[in-house]
Amino acid sequence: ILTGQAPAAVTVTEPIMPLGPVTPPPMGDGGYTQGGDIDAESNMLRDTTSFAANTIQFGYDSSVVGSAEIVKLDEVIQILLTDGALKLIVEGHCDSRGTEEYNRSLGERRANSVRDHLITAGIGADRVRTITFGEDKPKDFGQDEAAWAANRRGEFVLLRPRN
Repeated sequence: ILTGQAPAAVTVTEPIMPLGPVTPPPMGDGGYTQGGDIDAESNMLRDTTSFAANTIQFGYDSSVVGSAEIVKLDEVIQILLTDGALKLIVEGHCDSRGTEEYNRSLGERRANSVRDHLITAGIGADRVRTITFGEDKPKDFGQDEAAWAANRRGEFVLLRPRN
């Protein structure tokens, strides 16, 4: 179990938390991470654009991946199934309504819901990590239903091996 402090020889760029249900601490623009092989990520290239069109949208106060979003998720699954070297970070996001603690928890549930679909489809759990940003990284800064809907999402960061 990790204690939150890295040995002096290791550089940690994102907070590492143990697996399991944990209430994430407030972290500004950081986040709360879970799962995946974090040590191996230092040898991976982060690609935030390849799956931008596959962003999963969620309903208000929901972490259920809706049937309309499954098509986008299936495209991600097919690519991951064809290349076992690829890994993925699933980011959970929320709109600005609700407390910071609640939104971090909801963002975590959203990311984990997407992760569960990936694992059920045959993607190894060691290839998928989740992170919650709650309301900290809005896509739309507006304060209306359209903006809130845009911010209720799960985004993908593709990790590619360095060649």
